[in-house]
Amino acid sequence: MPKPEIVSMVDNDLDRAVMGLPSTKTEQDLDVQFNMATVALSQAQYNVVQEHDRTKWGLRSDGTPKGAGFFGVLQRPDGGISTELSIGVDFDGKQMEIPSLTPNLNSEEVDYLLSGGKVTPEIISKNIAHAKDRMSMGLSVYKEE
Repeated sequence: MPKPEIVSMVDNDLDRAVMGLPSTKTEQDLDVQFNMATVALSQAQYNVVQEHDRTKWGLRSDGTPKGAGFFGVLQRPDGGISTELSIGVDFDGKQMEIPSLTPNLNSEEVDYLLSGGKVTPEIISKNIAHAKDRMSMGLSVYKEE
């Protein structure tokens, strides 16, 4: 599937921030806006499945229902689908699950995971950083729907 060409997706305040000029938005506003743009770009790059049966996704180990993830429902090369690809990590001595398909991965890393590759230490580091950022803002480590 060819990847679409994105011409422009940032607004004036984000342009100003990138250029080091004062912005009318807070740093958190810009972070949220950047994450939204990253997810939109990521969804444009992958085969996002529109029709799916959520009842077949099951539950996470904590009993909460699995969601569509940050990229949506993605078609894997083997014909299956993936949404979150949860992994177990240790946070301050406590084991918890976090998604491995996070917006801070590059396209090669996402393709690698979708093709069945094992989560690498580099990917885990990115996943943990993403989870910590979300938790510091009072958000779930998973995309809330």
